[in-house]
Amino acid sequence: MIALGGICNVAGPNGTREIPVEDFCTAPGRNALENGELLVSISLPAPQANSGANYLRFIPRNEMDIAVAGVGSSVVPDGSGQNFCLHVSHWVRGLRLRSSLKKQAIAWREKPFLKNRSNKLRAGSGAAKPISGKRGTVRQRPPDWSIDPSYT
Repeated sequence: MIALGGICNVAGPNGTREIPVEDFCTAPGRNALENGELLVSISLPAPQANSGANYLRFIPRNEMDIAVAGVGSSVVPDGSGQNFCLHVSHWVRGLRLRSSLKKQAIAWREKPFLKNRSNKLRAGSGAAKPISGKRGTVRQRPPDWSIDPSYT
């Protein structure tokens, strides 16, 4: 919903307001709601012609439906059909990370993002800030996770 530009519609004692989906979750178990507010709905803009979107998540064990990381993306071509804009958002252990590819125009025929995919994935993982939680401490979660591009 982040890659699609979703908006959270919130209502409370002081009226209604809109919060971008990417700003709604502020930390694991925390959100941007104020006292007395409720999330009423989430609005997504109408898709543009010839656009597409996808969401993938990494689940280490099928026995547990707990995603360790997830990536949402949307692709919107320009009028020429030669270029497109790739919007990417990814989550690792409950924290939103911004990708260097977000809203970057890429030449469709050259596909440079495929040539350097593993480098860009590793660069994106550098934004991870491990946290202590029920399943481990910061010491047990090094920030320089190795990423295997074969998962993508």
